[in-house]
Amino acid sequence: MIVLALASAALGGGVASAQSWLARTPLAELRRELQSGDLADRERAAMRLGREGSESGARRVLLDAYFVERASRVRIAIAHALAWRAHPSIVDELVSAFDASNGPESQNLAMALAAAGAPQAKLALVDALVREDLRPAARAGILRVGVELAPMLLGRLRDDPSNTVLIELLGELRHAGAVPALARLATSDAAPVRRAALTALRTIGDPRANALVATTVDDPDPTVARVAQDALLALALPRDAERVETWLDEASEGRRRTLLTALLHLEPERGAARLAEQAASEDPARVLLAGDIALEHPQPALLPLLYGLYEEGARRAEAASALAEVEGGAGVAILVRELEEAEGAELDEGRRALAVALRRWREELAGRMRERALRILRAGPVEGPARWRTLTLRALAGDEDVQAPLEDGLGSEDTLARTWAAQALGLLGRGREALAAALVDEEDHDAFRAMAFALSDQAVSADVGLVAAARASVRVPARAVEALLLYAALPLRGRLARERGRILRQALRDPRDRVRASAAFALARAEEDTPERSVGPWRALLDRVEVDDSLVVRRAAARALAVVRSGRRGRGLVQTRVDQRARTEPDDEVRGWLERAVRGVHTPVRTRGDEVLRFRVVASGAPSGVLVDARLDDGRWLRLRTLATGELFLADLPAQTVESRVVVE
Repeated sequence: MIVLALASAALGGGVASAQSWLARTPLAELRRELQSGDLADRERAAMRLGREGSESGARRVLLDAYFVERASRVRIAIAHALAWRAHPSIVDELVSAFDASNGPESQNLAMALAAAGAPQAKLALVDALVREDLRPAARAGILRVGVELAPMLLGRLRDDPSNTVLIELLGELRHAGAVPALARLATSDAAPVRRAALTALRTIGDPRANALVATTVDDPDPTVARVAQDALLALALPRDAERVETWLDEASEGRRRTLLTALLHLEPERGAARLAEQAASEDPARVLLAGDIALEHPQPALLPLLYGLYEEGARRAEAASALAEVEGGAGVAILVRELEEAEGAELDEGRRALAVALRRWREELAGRMRERALRILRAGPVEGPARWRTLTLRALAGDEDVQAPLEDGLGSEDTLARTWAAQALGLLGRGREALAAALVDEEDHDAFRAMAFALSDQAVSADVGLVAAARASVRVPARAVEALLLYAALPLRGRLARERGRILRQALRDPRDRVRASAAFALARAEEDTPERSVGPWRALLDRVEVDDSLVVRRAAARALAVVRSGRRGRGLVQTRVDQRARTEPDDEVRGWLERAVRGVHTPVRTRGDEVLRFRVVASGAPSGVLVDARLDDGRWLRLRTLATGELFLADLPAQTVESRVVVE
């Protein structure tokens, strides 16, 4: 599923250069600032020491300053820097600092203990759980260390089985080995312990707990019974469908959605029957709820209900989109039958849903039904701006007969025609020779962007003109993102590949977020299959993770680190730095990608999937469409022009959330 949310030149490789990159800093100057500067200078020096200077030297300067510093702001900054510089050699001092800390300092020092990785540091975090003032920080540190602390927590729980903090942590760590102990505690005499254990079992999600949880749903304490129901819904098996259905009869209106959705997934026919009852109710709220669930979870068992919503008319456009999503294209027959007799707005909305269905289920739909559907699309308007909607929908549906008129559109004197033709050829996945030839001479920025993006998603050759156009356009602000994507997709080797790598690394320092994020993706794609040579790409990407102000850019750079293969020369120094950053990184997504990079888990660039993004921007008086920035999860940040209708389509995407915003021209 896709969710739409509106809203310097690289150094050469080698151990010496990598060492220089990590160590080059005026350590003595920073020491002086941290010891005698004003408040702002001391705070700034502390933060710099977290990233600059030799590891051992910076650690000593920071620790010496921490124990004499009195300003809270500076102590927080020093603690934060120590989290980046954490090492087993300073665990004793970190433990002492943590024991005497409070507030934000505690959080940062707990992260430092987690990053240090020594047994004594882990023990200090667990011991701190008994202190109310340090407990929040200790919990955060334990969660950062991860599941390796679960055995220690289980040992403490055996000594203190009523400790709900330990129970909650075992659940948050998702440690399957804790399930037997938690199952025993789910029948404790103390209601708070039962609630905590059931919540932890739900969070862990191990199906072994299903039978035990099922016995607790009638707990005499109503708060425990509610938690048990939630746990069973999370762990439910088809055999639990009947029990879930009985809860519906006494459920509050707010609870009904959860139960109906669960029933639908456990036993689709039974769930569909209950939704049909809701839809026939005299209560408008229940009718609306039934429609909402059917539209959110389209499946074959719900075809009668979706057809009813389509026929009723008030939610026809939503119903058409849901019918297009039903597994295997099972809703296409309904759409085709209805659209063959439709006209006006109904036909207009239906064609879009039909095109999406043909794209979504192209492997399952064939023969006569597909031909009937294509006839409906081909019968769309063929004059004026509406012509481009017809051609775009046909391209989305995979109608190869549309290639010739779209290639003709690339030669139009109308820049909008060239733009829309290029975008449609991108959807069709054909016409790369015509697109490449047109791009080299294209002067309009919109049309160039559309051509470059369409080509970046196809297997293109390293034509001299195309390489030159992509390389030159990287430096043109209005074309930079799509030019980066095209440049990365070209199969370059030798000198040309090295030059490209240098240009992509330079783009990582562009002042615009959208360019830096897209450059991280482009660098990952370009370097993915490059033989190992140096740590240059890793250094450039890690720099973005460490210092970039944009979380979007940091996530894209961390993702790219899991793709790019680090060079052997100097690898240890850089991987150590990535590992340290992973252990102190506050954002879960960034940390996850960094951990994959450290473990050497190669994550291929994956841009293809089965999802189709489609939306419409409602704009008054916009016959030329509107520009929209669409940010994808992988770092690509595209600028595309909608059709005159305000519609925009991106096809064959992995399931993800896409953030979009209108660009004011």
